[in-house]
Amino acid sequence: MHEPNPPLHHTTSGAVWGEHETAAFDRAVITHSQNAVVACDENGDLVVFNPAARTWHGMDARALPPEQWSSYYGLYESDGVTPYPTDQLPLTRTFRGETIRDVPLVIKAEGQEPRHVACGGGPFYDDSGKKLGAFVVMVDTTAMHHLTRELEHLASHDVLTGLANRRTFESEVERATRFAARGVISTVLFADVDRFKTCNDLYGHEFGDKVLSDIAQRMRSVVRAVDTVARIGGDEFGVVLWGKSGEAVDLVAVRLSETVAAAGRVYDLDIGLSIGSAVVAADSDASRVLAEADSQMYGMKATGGHGGAGDVGDVGDNL
Repeated sequence: MHEPNPPLHHTTSGAVWGEHETAAFDRAVITHSQNAVVACDENGDLVVFNPAARTWHGMDARALPPEQWSSYYGLYESDGVTPYPTDQLPLTRTFRGETIRDVPLVIKAEGQEPRHVACGGGPFYDDSGKKLGAFVVMVDTTAMHHLTRELEHLASHDVLTGLANRRTFESEVERATRFAARGVISTVLFADVDRFKTCNDLYGHEFGDKVLSDIAQRMRSVVRAVDTVARIGGDEFGVVLWGKSGEAVDLVAVRLSETVAAAGRVYDLDIGLSIGSAVVAADSDASRVLAEADSQMYGMKATGGHGGAGDVGDVGDNL
């Protein structure tokens, strides 16, 4: 037997509200709430769709079977991509008798930015314990979602260039070793911009930062979207070429060197790129891969590095 909903009858002055006053108060709260409120009756039909809900969905409620709610109202899971399964929709769950709290949901209304919300609610009953329906209150968490994403991005990306940072790069190398155990062979590159210190010494760090940002974006444009490009410190960069080895890596190394040399010409700088590489094989250890690529890169730098376009050294020998 379910506990009946406690009625709101008494005011602080001790006066007693009747059903008329209580119902008027409930309607006012629902109507003027800044949160979206939806409710269904004992048959599962929508009976409450307050102004906030209509605004967020960009439409009025419509008599539809629950299996059409996701598509009609644009309801998605927290990734904003996966349509919400009917049996897991917050209102479906509360109608089944569940009490829910902080259930994430994304509303993608036509002509609006996706809205992230947190849902809470449950069933409700009359004084005899008979179920009258169920409700869900949705709180807009979009601003908090964007802030969380921004903080996550800052924690995993370099502030100056927007590339992945060293920690993310090392995590990607570790992930590459796990994929290598399943037969996906990738290659890690370490790259250092040659003679960049002269750029900072002659023109200052503000100018140097501008050049580094340009180089970073050029390097990003050379590889595929699936590949990882990271700034791992100063003028050093790391690249994970997923599923690539051998001649395919040689071609990428050439393009990386060429694009850095091209950036140098734009800024009238004599800069190049030293590149070291290491294959992530089935028996690879992430720390060994990083050490090998780093050693190869410094070995290349010790022999003069890559002076410009086309001078990329024997990268294939490192694979």
